[in-house]
Amino acid sequence: PWQGGHYPLEMFGSAAKAIAQGELVVNSGSCSGTLLSTTKKLLERLPIYPFQTTDVDRPRNETGMESTANLLVPVLKERTGVAPMEDCSIGCIACFRKQPHTWSTAEIEFVQLIAQQMEIAIRQSQIYAQSQKLLAQEQLLNQITNQTRQSFDLETILTEAIAQLLEALDVDRCLVHMVEDAGDLKQHRQQQSIAYCETTHRLAHRRQHLYEVCRETFAPSIDDFHPYGPITQWVIQHGQSVVIPDITQDARIGSNNEEYRKAQIKSSLVVPVQTKDKLHAIL
Repeated sequence: PWQGGHYPLEMFGSAAKAIAQGELVVNSGSCSGTLLSTTKKLLERLPIYPFQTTDVDRPRNETGMESTANLLVPVLKERTGVAPMEDCSIGCIACFRKQPHTWSTAEIEFVQLIAQQMEIAIRQSQIYAQSQKLLAQEQLLNQITNQTRQSFDLETILTEAIAQLLEALDVDRCLVHMVEDAGDLKQHRQQQSIAYCETTHRLAHRRQHLYEVCRETFAPSIDDFHPYGPITQWVIQHGQSVVIPDITQDARIGSNNEEYRKAQIKSSLVVPVQTKDKLHAIL
């Protein structure tokens, strides 16, 4: 039966590494001498893992049925014409038989042709998805540009921009901090009340010079947000963006930062909004 879906490599036992490296796995379920001569010639010119039932855990399909004869054909990220390497495989087409079966050359080549067509379809899908993402970003830029030209209300411009940015980048929260003068620092930290305003897309939260939107499953963080924390100070000092894939690995934040933990922030992208030498905001 056809069983689509995601299957962890661990289910393939010691053949898992071969699958990850994009190698063909063939097992007839009996001694290797039962392979057809034409199949033997085919396997001699293919990267193949010696998958034998005597030394490999037998894969089980979704129903738990143990398979005896297995044909695992790799679906590769790209075909370079060189030997397979680690992590070159997207996955594999797995054919299982409960009873011993001698896989013929025709069967192996047929499944390989299907795998190649899958590879083409996957690459085309990835290219299309990337082009759609770029198109969405271009549309977002145009929308923000039009709003900026049509409205003189800063709150409307900022909240609409971060609400649309949250959707375009598929992030959990988006916040913009208007950088005020040094004389306003104490007043900013003392101001704790939060105001709410509707955007076209979702509810926005505001506290003094902070604006934030977040997904429904997250609570706003600006009530606990320190407007002049270590990352903000770094951006002010250097005037450059900060990309943090894992906040626990960033020495400026640390693995036990209460503010980030409470806001459930695991990764962060921080970008300065500036003209020449003047920093206006941090996004």
